[in-house]
Amino acid sequence: MSDNDFNNTSTVYERPYDESILVSIVIPSYNRAHMLSTAIEACLTQTYKNIEVIVVNDGSTDNTLDVLNKYADTDQRVKVFNKENEGIADTLNYGFERTVGEYVTWTSDDNYYYPEAIGSLVGFLKTHPNIGMVYSDVRNIDAEDKPIGIVNAGGPELLETYCHIHGCHLYRREVMKKVGKYRREWVRCQDHDYYIRIYKDFKIAHLPKVLYDYRWHEESMSGDHESHVLEEARLFEFHAKNRIEKRKIWAKKFGYLGCWFEIRWRFWKAFYYYSRAVPYEPGRIRDAIRAFFIAVYNSIPERVKETWRGLKKRFFTP
Repeated sequence: MSDNDFNNTSTVYERPYDESILVSIVIPSYNRAHMLSTAIEACLTQTYKNIEVIVVNDGSTDNTLDVLNKYADTDQRVKVFNKENEGIADTLNYGFERTVGEYVTWTSDDNYYYPEAIGSLVGFLKTHPNIGMVYSDVRNIDAEDKPIGIVNAGGPELLETYCHIHGCHLYRREVMKKVGKYRREWVRCQDHDYYIRIYKDFKIAHLPKVLYDYRWHEESMSGDHESHVLEEARLFEFHAKNRIEKRKIWAKKFGYLGCWFEIRWRFWKAFYYYSRAVPYEPGRIRDAIRAFFIAVYNSIPERVKETWRGLKKRFFTP
């Protein structure tokens, strides 16, 4: 089976593995004591047992530390570190600096692995020494653990379009050493930036198997979709090769946000983003005009509309 076979989502990967390789899992956490236990339990109940769990408490003000100490006292694989609140990128870097595993990864404190997740990823890397990083498909769930849908991640080339790697991944220590640290200037897209940098220097593979639950809820950083898309645009601009690519990026992202707000009946916002897309993509002027007139019409008081409809019916109806 070739490496390209793993970009076919109909393929299921199953191979035996041993547990000679230590896997380091970093969990950054901030004020998620009510969710943290599930994430830690998912790590400790992996079928692959040779792991260390590096949990970094990023200055939480709730009882996160009490939850962490409970696990550190009962399982020597859990190592707890406390630091001042500095954000996700600094917390990840702090955690990875304290790992010793040959394979490394991280997971959010509100998501969780399936029991066979780490073993499947380890098995893949062990049998594909030319691959620097592997990632799997995930299932989206809501705040109450209700399934939303399966995300078939697709091939690594999609990193040039959006971040399709949703939490379940594993990479080699030499990858971490080469790529370096997560960049703190990316508040929402620090992971996407990191994966793009890996993609430039190493081969990445997709393991088409659902191994992880990715949670969508109001507290998640992904919740502010508008800010996320704008930061993603700046990230793509940062990695763009020339001015033409940069213009295409902003045309696409502004146009996307215009459409995103339009289907949610927020027409002033839609008009704003369509208008911002026009200098990069003049054809968007039609979308901007449409959104403008709908926004104006929706702003007219209902009593004025009723009066107009009455006059129209009285004087213009045959």
